[in-house]
Amino acid sequence: PPLGEPIAAEQAGLLFDYAIALSMVDDREALDRLAIAYGPAMEASPDGSTFAVLTRSDAAVSAVADLAEARRRVAEVSQFEAFLTAYGAPGGSGAAAN
Repeated sequence: PPLGEPIAAEQAGLLFDYAIALSMVDDREALDRLAIAYGPAMEASPDGSTFAVLTRSDAAVSAVADLAEARRRVAEVSQFEAFLTAYGAPGGSGAAAN
């Protein structure tokens, strides 16, 4: 989609699946192109955070070697989002609650 416009849910799902497939075959070059082309549009999608994790080009991050690793990364993002929600919630144990 043009810059600033939301991506359709069906297209976002296809891009997410494609990112997982590229990660499984360790195609960093294609993941980089995917992130550049669709990263901004994917940010607002429900899978935006996970898409960013899968397509990030951090040299310290090893490539996703198999489906189990991809699932672990997805769970990691979900756990981190839950932590952030609880951290900022009233009565939470974080600094925002004090």
